[in-house]
Amino acid sequence: MTSAHQSSRFLLTCRRAEIGGCVPKTCCARWRPAYFRALCATKHDGDRERWAQAWNRLFGVTSEYEHAMQFLIEAKARFPGAYSEWLGLQDSSSDIVIRQFFAFLQRKDMDGHSRARDRNGGLVKYGSLISPNSPFDTAYPFVASKLRDIHQRRNKLPGSHPYDQKGGAKNKWLTKLERDSLVPKITSAVDAIARLVEQNR
Repeated sequence: MTSAHQSSRFLLTCRRAEIGGCVPKTCCARWRPAYFRALCATKHDGDRERWAQAWNRLFGVTSEYEHAMQFLIEAKARFPGAYSEWLGLQDSSSDIVIRQFFAFLQRKDMDGHSRARDRNGGLVKYGSLISPNSPFDTAYPFVASKLRDIHQRRNKLPGSHPYDQKGGAKNKWLTKLERDSLVPKITSAVDAIARLVEQNR
């Protein structure tokens, strides 16, 4: 499939979500990553425009923004009832954001990034990028800890692994109460990254 066809499919998906009330019309019309926070928190509040420029700097008009936005739109649709699916999609979008943020940190010659690819050209696992004592955790422990909480819970979903890899207990689906407790962590992590990008433009 060509890049043009992929973009057309994404725009169609975004417009359908727009009709359903998932994203503001300006998101599609301007093709800009201005609404990550609103989608993460599933609330359209006054802060969404505040970070528009930060997300533009982080992603720009790239296929990575399109890729991340597709995950967020799907996560938005699953927020009301498909809690475990929502978490998986949300965690995947965070993976994309962090890899873009590492590239930003490298361009700005700032601490906190590490190699996103191994010596063979393969992707370093997202969990390793945000692990305790990693360069990212050392530079931005608040953000790293929030993202780890989300990622670790995602890894304990039956859809990820049927059993806990450490103790062997049966993994459990995400509950509404757990979802509600994770939303502030996602929002605060995304806000912190946007703030760092804006402060170091």
